[in-house]
Amino acid sequence: MTALTAPYAFVPLNHKVFLPDWAERVSFEVPMPGAISGSFEVVIEAETPLMIGAGSEMPWGENGPKRKLPYLLDGKPAIPGSSLRGMLRNVLEIAALGKIGPRIDDRRHAMRDLHNARDYLRHMTEMFRPLSRAGWLSLDLASGEWRLNPCEWSLVPQTELETLHRRLKPGGRQPRLGDRQQACRKYESWSAPLTVSFQPGPVSAEGGFARGRLLSRAGALGCGPTSGTIVFTGQPQNRDSKNAKATEFIFHGEAAASLTIPAELRDAFEFVHRDPNNGTPNEDWARWRRILHLPKGRVPVFWLADASGAPKALGLAMMFRLAGRSTRAFARAASDDHLSEKPDLAETVFGWVREEKGKEGQALRGRVHISPARIEAGGQTEPEVRAALLAPKPQFHPAYVGQRHIEKGSNPPRVMTTSYESDGKDRPTPAYTTWMSEDGVLRGWKRYPVTGTARAAPAPSLGRAHEAAVSERIFTVFSPLRAGTRFRARVLVHNLLPEELGALFWVLTFGGEPGLRHALGMARPLGYGQVKLTIDWASADLDDVDGNAWTGEPAKTLFESALNAFTRIMDDFTNKNLGKPWAETATLRNLKAMADTKLGAKRLADGQLDSMEGPKPFQNAKKLG
Repeated sequence: MTALTAPYAFVPLNHKVFLPDWAERVSFEVPMPGAISGSFEVVIEAETPLMIGAGSEMPWGENGPKRKLPYLLDGKPAIPGSSLRGMLRNVLEIAALGKIGPRIDDRRHAMRDLHNARDYLRHMTEMFRPLSRAGWLSLDLASGEWRLNPCEWSLVPQTELETLHRRLKPGGRQPRLGDRQQACRKYESWSAPLTVSFQPGPVSAEGGFARGRLLSRAGALGCGPTSGTIVFTGQPQNRDSKNAKATEFIFHGEAAASLTIPAELRDAFEFVHRDPNNGTPNEDWARWRRILHLPKGRVPVFWLADASGAPKALGLAMMFRLAGRSTRAFARAASDDHLSEKPDLAETVFGWVREEKGKEGQALRGRVHISPARIEAGGQTEPEVRAALLAPKPQFHPAYVGQRHIEKGSNPPRVMTTSYESDGKDRPTPAYTTWMSEDGVLRGWKRYPVTGTARAAPAPSLGRAHEAAVSERIFTVFSPLRAGTRFRARVLVHNLLPEELGALFWVLTFGGEPGLRHALGMARPLGYGQVKLTIDWASADLDDVDGNAWTGEPAKTLFESALNAFTRIMDDFTNKNLGKPWAETATLRNLKAMADTKLGAKRLADGQLDSMEGPKPFQNAKKLG
């Protein structure tokens, strides 16, 4: 059986969120009873090669890797204080059962899965009858609204369209509609008029093509009594492949009255047709979007209707991708508190900013500040590394969505099997919880398990259809600092309650547990940037509002007392809400496991942290559940 493997893993999402009851009393200016202020120094030692980047140097010409420049302070390698703060804050967010809502982008991932009856097929077909309707999308330039004029559609074989084109444009370049390509390429290759006369057939399961499907088939192409417009959609496989697409569409019989596309449906459509990382429209939508903004510009679309006949989903193909529920809706499914306006412990200690459109923002200043970490030993660089540091794709729901239906005793875990109807038969399929599922929750907090070693990046493999896209541009070149390089930073704390100082102590050292490490900087999925943090007790200089002072080695007793105070409040919360001590919660156990170099090394040796290359392994793992 093929296992689903990745260099990342998830700390299970906490279903109870700890929101400190003292958060509203926190102030940077007003001293709090028992609050502690002062400073101490932290030593950061790289146990694997470390790269802290500061911008990129782009290559000359169109093709070439980008070179990551190191962060320097006074001409020497250093670590920005903001990087250290971010690393520690993230650990505290998880360890203290904080909110995930403010830490995730509110995205909606799309789905087109012909094997998933519950979340996809039931929306698109009903007893061999496609549910997709056709229409022309336009933009009301005065109001900015999208309008939809419904119309009819008929199916037409690509071979008949190619014959029509040869008749209308003899001797010219002929389109190859059956080649794997995007819809925009078909439009580019079609030099004949898109308006065509034809005979729309009745909606029937009978016909010379697409037999068994209840739809209208076009006939008498080029000489029929009805006028329509040829509409092309993308070609995911070559026409000669098994079960490949071999037809296109003709839109006709447009209704005079138009429908308004609601803003939320427009947003969902835009989400589906844009790159989730940078918001750039995909190639097909970029073409149509330009046309939509022209005077009298119109876009052929397919749409689904709700019970009242109003549009509820919209796409550029008959079996278009459906926008799933938002990531924040998935966070809310675990607990409403994940989207609470009340601060969690990480926000209380490190500060927060609330920005709302049209309103003045609110903020709380952080009470922990970290200076840039300056180098104090080592600093030699490793040989230059060239790697394709591609980001994981959260659209892949088997990895990112918590699965609700797991077979008992399966190892590795496998989802239960259900069935879907195809060609009159019930066919087995894994019962995945997807981005569409009403019972879905986020998998959890994503982390890169530490392994104690750095490894080479796998060669990128994007599949045969995209081999030409594998160019030098996807690579990054960097020169990491050698393992053993050591830095020193000063940590300033101001007006921290003992529980808060204890929380900071815990995240700095994972509660003093040996063998647990942080990960920092670039290429963490490859094992780079694993660091050990140690407090230099001799540097400590702290006091409280009552005049007590701790300097040097005795400060260790203050931190240990503060750690106990932090542990007590977490135990009180988890015992009350989860029926177990904080140390026994799945959240804390998994967080510590991913910081354990011995466990990470074993997972690496067992192949559990391997990057799966190309689309095929993902397809196989999904097919096998």
